[in-house]
Amino acid sequence: MKLVSRYIEKPHLVLSVVLLMSAVGIIGYVKMPLNLFPDVDRPQISVVTVMPGAAAADIDADLTRTIEKEVSTIDLVRRVTSTSKDEVSVVLAEFEYEKGLDVAATDVANALSRISARLPKDIRPPAIFKISQATQPVMTLALSPKPGYPADLRKIRELADNPIKEELLKIPEIANVEVFGAWQPEIRVTIDPDRLNGFGLSLSDVMAALAAQNQNIPPGLIIRKEGQYIFKTEGQVAVPDELRNVVIGRKDNGTVHLRDVARIESGIQEPQSAYRGNGRDAIALNILRGQTGFALDTIQAAEAALPALQARYPFIDFEISYSVKNLITLSVNNMLKALMEAIVITVIVIFLFLGNLRTTLLVAISIPFTYLLTFAVMWLTGFEFHMVTLTGIILAVIAVEVMPAAPEARGPPDS
Repeated sequence: MKLVSRYIEKPHLVLSVVLLMSAVGIIGYVKMPLNLFPDVDRPQISVVTVMPGAAAADIDADLTRTIEKEVSTIDLVRRVTSTSKDEVSVVLAEFEYEKGLDVAATDVANALSRISARLPKDIRPPAIFKISQATQPVMTLALSPKPGYPADLRKIRELADNPIKEELLKIPEIANVEVFGAWQPEIRVTIDPDRLNGFGLSLSDVMAALAAQNQNIPPGLIIRKEGQYIFKTEGQVAVPDELRNVVIGRKDNGTVHLRDVARIESGIQEPQSAYRGNGRDAIALNILRGQTGFALDTIQAAEAALPALQARYPFIDFEISYSVKNLITLSVNNMLKALMEAIVITVIVIFLFLGNLRTTLLVAISIPFTYLLTFAVMWLTGFEFHMVTLTGIILAVIAVEVMPAAPEARGPPDS
């Protein structure tokens, strides 16, 4: 009590600390990240396995149940559900909050490796997907050709899958970029059966030749005193014209090349999806934030990178077809506006009910400082502005301010 009385008599230190923390609170108010809601989803891992040509009943009996039973044995697993369809098995595992998303994905991968020998041999490697609010896109870019330029969606898809995606992934705030919208390029080899039979060859001969000659082979490593030398035989095809010279057979009258029995041309894969952005056919880029990142920071970083991408690819029209920026800023600004209104209403209610000008002025001065101190603590401890934290501030600070004010206004009790 003596220490408290001493500070009350000489409040300069307390006033200095309050002013300092208030300045920190102003900085925190400006720099604190914004989000719509906190990350409250439990860690979820999805295992998708494809078994070409298998019926749903076979998928369930031979594949899904085996994976589901093994995943159920993982520590801190809360619930495991599964879906079996023709050719596709999906197993979804939900874990407790104590289980981190990365740790859960590692445990699921280890579980799959333990049962790999019991799974059917003709399945494709299981794909593991992490599911959380961070895996939901915060922005979608629609890429389409500008009028007057000789570019098509096939070329744009090729650029989006490679240099454009790589440029966006260099930005620290962007964790991943998903490309979709069909128009995936491919090299088509159309075999002429009559010409193939005329050379005494079969389709399997052509497939074997393409598989053998369309790859890079590392023969070995030579170690010398000057250093190490790696040798590589480059056979992978880079352009369609190189396929024309692939040797598919040797006969007494000469060598048979692929161009002798087939037509080679560039094309696109059979579309499995489509995307229309802002009313036009386009290639879509989903922008994802990091697991510990913030949606608004990721959106602002992506928007800042768009002018440079537009200058580098003037024949592509980059448009934002989806963004959560407006929803987040509008919601948070409405809450901050409600916060300001709460201050005014609190001051008015105290004056009307207590009729004490001194108490009213004291509350009117102390509430803003209390908010600034709260913002300072939030910013220093890594909090963010979202619907939950702002609602808690509005309720908590009003309660703290109003409750002590009432006894002071009533004065000391009668003796």
